Amino acid sequence: MSQSFLIFSSWLLGLVLFLPIPSFSANNEVIQLTEQAEKLNLANHTTWLKLLHYEGTSLEKTSAIQSKRFFLSPLGQTSPEDELEATIKSFFLPGNEHYDTHTLCRFPARYQWLSSQLNFHETSIPKPSCTGFEEWSRGNNIESISLLFATGYLGNPASYYGHTLLKLNVKEPNQSALLDMTTNYGAIVPDSEDPISYIFKGVFGAYDGAFSKIEFYFHEQSYGELELRDIWEYELNLSKDDVSLIVAHLWELLEHKYTYYFFKENCAFRMADILELSSELQLIPRNRSWTYPQTILTNLNKSYLGGQPAIKKLIYHPSRQSRLYQKYDSLTPQQRALLHSASDNINLFDSIEFEQQTARSQHAILETYQDYLKFQESTESDASPEIQLKYNQILSKRFSLPIQQAITHKTIEPPSPHTGREPGYSQLSYVYNDKLGNGLSLTLRPSYYDSLDSDASQVSNSALSMLSTKLSYLDNKLLLRYLNFISIESVNGARTGLAGDDGNAWKLQLGIEQQNLSCKNCLVMRFQGDLGVAKQFNDSSIAGIYLGIAAQNNRHGYGAIYPKASVFANIALSTNFKIRALYEKRHHLNSKFSQETVIQFEGRYRINNHLDTRLMIETNKTTEYGFYLGYYW
Repeated sequence: MSQSFLIFSSWLLGLVLFLPIPSFSANNEVIQLTEQAEKLNLANHTTWLKLLHYEGTSLEKTSAIQSKRFFLSPLGQTSPEDELEATIKSFFLPGNEHYDTHTLCRFPARYQWLSSQLNFHETSIPKPSCTGFEEWSRGNNIESISLLFATGYLGNPASYYGHTLLKLNVKEPNQSALLDMTTNYGAIVPDSEDPISYIFKGVFGAYDGAFSKIEFYFHEQSYGELELRDIWEYELNLSKDDVSLIVAHLWELLEHKYTYYFFKENCAFRMADILELSSELQLIPRNRSWTYPQTILTNLNKSYLGGQPAIKKLIYHPSRQSRLYQKYDSLTPQQRALLHSASDNINLFDSIEFEQQTARSQHAILETYQDYLKFQESTESDASPEIQLKYNQILSKRFSLPIQQAITHKTIEPPSPHTGREPGYSQLSYVYNDKLGNGLSLTLRPSYYDSLDSDASQVSNSALSMLSTKLSYLDNKLLLRYLNFISIESVNGARTGLAGDDGNAWKLQLGIEQQNLSCKNCLVMRFQGDLGVAKQFNDSSIAGIYLGIAAQNNRHGYGAIYPKASVFANIALSTNFKIRALYEKRHHLNSKFSQETVIQFEGRYRINNHLDTRLMIETNKTTEYGFYLGYYW
């Protein structure tokens, strides 16, 4: 026998002797439980596969989780069988002073589910003190779970389509819901990353994604106060067992890394994936290459849990801007005039004109002014000490007034996001072009909305789409009219007209399109950017102006750069009928065609959540008319 063999044998014996292994009786139980699990085929059970986040075919599976420490078996990332066997064995390992490192503490959801499927002898299993999980689960005092949806925000590519997260509700008389814990999922992005890089890397999976936790008040402050986004809370009708399993599994997932994909495996996908631990929920559209938050909400609204609607309660958390608008709309014209005067000179609140108002009217004006100051504070990059000084003055003024019964403001809750239409859109149309004749046109818009069909989950009067494509068959030829990689329009209507509510507007578009409507072979790559202002005149009409510049490859002598100016108006004639008009003047530099005029008119009539019709008239070197039938999917 060689010396090297003796050395190896001694090392192996020492490893076996000193490894923490279950006792003899516990070891027998591990063998029995492993055999029982194999007979029940638990390794391929849907819940086990969900707990480990396996993806792929029945013959070849890989977990979406990239962190090696999430797995107890060296083969666990690709083998549900090996991970199941390693998990069962690790339950019986003795604890030590670092109890939070025991499998029962690290993976409580695995134990909860496996103990419901197998005949564990509880006396054989250690009872470690899992202080971290106990704190997370609030001593097993979480009664329900809510899915939160923050409406879209065009200032950050990560939030173009809205954002979803989970809230763990503790029902205690003396605890505010603001202290409830939330679980968030997002890409781990360097602070210096620019928006274009973010979108490109996010689409192709160049970022890690991870779950994190923080109290609800942080998100209400960040979304509602700073980014001025409404939050919709969907409290779910989950059973006690489902709540317990989901809470435990969220603990297992914290800080473990995935690959983040902007369109598919994003926040909406991950939150729905967690909720689908309840066997009654099927929220993710499996037949699509993208997952949008609104689709998850729509599917949730159609779902049932235990014979009851999946949505137990819907709570609307209006943003600071929405609250200001609601209070402003409740004021009389005279009260609004006083508010505007006070925004320029706060001393008006000491004037005879203000003192002549009834005490109730004074309270209403001052309360609205307080919200206005907070709105101003949220829209300024550096909070002005002057704003805080004014806020303190208003508080002092209110305290000096006679006590009044609380003022009830008219709250108009917008339609909830789950009632909206699907994000995908297709159009088939008959078109007539003065130069190219009549024909057909097909438009595909995988996402998301335009100024005529934006609803509660999107930014009103704005537009957002990616990979929007239009094909036309004209003059016996199939033409690519445009392929817009990204198109964004953000419009703030300056509803109050107060300083800070300034009606800023901007547009950004990158794509390939025909130079104008009169040609068949004049595709150019074009980048356009515009800045402007808008004014909302009432609930049904808004108008604005833009100044912008466009860059393109020089083709047919049109030049590479042109500045432009445009005016637009959006008018809602009814809930279902809206129109938009735009007039744009372009000045091509270093071009034989220096001046160019573009006129667009579009009317949309909503038939239902899945269908609409549109009439479009557009002039650009020639005039084209189109009648469109659209389908949302």
